[in-house]
Amino acid sequence: IADKVKGYICVNSADFEKDRKILLPLVECLIECVVEYSRELNRIKRLNEKFDFGDIEHLALELLIERDGDTVSKTALAKSLSETYAEIMVDEYQDTNMLQDMLFSAISDDEKNLFFVGDVKQSIYRFRQAMPEIFMGYKDSFEVYKNNNYPATINLDRNFRSRKGIVEGINFFFDFLMTRKTCGIDYKKNERLDFGGNYNEDATPCVSVHIVETDKTRGSDLVAEARHIGNEIKKLVESGTLVGKKGKERP
Repeated sequence: IADKVKGYICVNSADFEKDRKILLPLVECLIECVVEYSRELNRIKRLNEKFDFGDIEHLALELLIERDGDTVSKTALAKSLSETYAEIMVDEYQDTNMLQDMLFSAISDDEKNLFFVGDVKQSIYRFRQAMPEIFMGYKDSFEVYKNNNYPATINLDRNFRSRKGIVEGINFFFDFLMTRKTCGIDYKKNERLDFGGNYNEDATPCVSVHIVETDKTRGSDLVAEARHIGNEIKKLVESGTLVGKKGKERP
């Protein structure tokens, strides 16, 4: 490996050490500036009693968790609060982060009364520091629920919202596209959907692939796609196509 990367290294050890010594005081000064800025900003926030959502999370954690070196433990307040909750149930857990996970743990009964619901396939908030791997860690470490074992995983794999053809189409594509390597889950193994809806059988295919040829003179690719989708909806409406479940269909 060293031989392969040798051509990409533009300095020797002596040059690197020289650069490091030059940069060290600058980096230390930058860190001091950031720390001082943060300290002053927090002072002004407390003075005016105005905080953002992230501030509130961190302040809550300070009230519930105390540190002694690498050891983390509950505060007296956290222990008192944990006695007041029979159950702690959280939806969309794939969108939580480590701080939020610690908050739920802190107010729980040693994590014995936590109930999480989530779907990593719907995780879209990494830009907000969401960590879907936390939810997957719980899911992978627990055994499948049976005979009141705890902690355990219950797979909510039945889809009641879509026709059978839609479910089968989604499974077909996601079997190939969603793997541990590409997105952190093995869709084919334990994330596939099972059809559970109460729909009439329909001879019309539920899934179709549309390849939209774009014309730059008429707008962007997005405009072309939107125009095409709008035309498809218009055709469905004009044809009197019915949607809905058995006994509750509508145009």
